[in-house]
Amino acid sequence: FAPVAVIDLPPGKRLCVVAPHPDDEAIGCGGLLALWTGAGREAGVVFLSNGEMGSAEIRSTTNAADKAQMKRSLSATRRAEAETSLKVLGAVGHWLDGPDGTLFQQEARLAKDLAAEWMRSPPDVIAAPFPTDRHPDHAVAARIVGAAAATALPADTVVLGYEVWTPAP
Repeated sequence: FAPVAVIDLPPGKRLCVVAPHPDDEAIGCGGLLALWTGAGREAGVVFLSNGEMGSAEIRSTTNAADKAQMKRSLSATRRAEAETSLKVLGAVGHWLDGPDGTLFQQEARLAKDLAAEWMRSPPDVIAAPFPTDRHPDHAVAARIVGAAAATALPADTVVLGYEVWTPAP
């Protein structure tokens, strides 16, 4: 029994996945990452946030000191989980430390930092959340990718949209 490729990979050597939160890369395009690195190509994931607000308990806590401690703990856990996932997928991670849940507040800074990352190591293919995803951070991530690509990459760079919360039309 020989495995059959379900899709043809786009041409290129370097894939960059942009993930608003740790786990979006695995949920949204873990299969692409595995196929890409399985073909002997290089893959990186740029995480826009550390996922520190990814708990209903944190979002409902009113005590500022408790909330800060819970955010630090969850951030460390999610980063460690993402690093484990990256090892399995054969990719390397880069963290931009944006504010989980409110990426729009640092949209310009994140676009500038992402563009700088791409100037150092230009991708041939980008995968990012589809622009109409209903999670606000996912929609902002698509805008960040557009702004960074316009600054740092050739106009013919392949950009793929992936689904996380909302099916792409």
